[in-house]
Amino acid sequence: MRPECECDESSSSDAQFVCLRCGSCCTGEGFVSVSAAECRRIADFLGVPYGRFLDEYTHYRKGLDRWLIDAEGNDIPCIFLRRTKNGPATCAIEEVKPDQCRDFPALWTRSDASDWCEGLKALAAERETSDGG
Repeated sequence: MRPECECDESSSSDAQFVCLRCGSCCTGEGFVSVSAAECRRIADFLGVPYGRFLDEYTHYRKGLDRWLIDAEGNDIPCIFLRRTKNGPATCAIEEVKPDQCRDFPALWTRSDASDWCEGLKALAAERETSDGG
């Protein structure tokens, strides 16, 4: 179950979240749950057979949702996260990424997200400035 959104919709500011491509939401403990329809869409996008996609890119345990595997790395990155040394983080499946990814932070977030999400940090600073803070 996804956590409740903790976005402050009562702010007098018209500021909107803009993803700054820091990639922090694509790393760390946790998982990206994927439906069968999302798996088909991603498999088609990658040009791989559905069964192969399930075997190579997802985990499944009876009674639980299917989820994407992690890539190698100390920061536990998503298998589809792409980073350049000094450039923005990108998603290799941006056009078909799972709803869980697409919905962050508008429909769900974590209580500590403003500590690591550069877009949320910028939004908070913009709201503070526009509210006279």
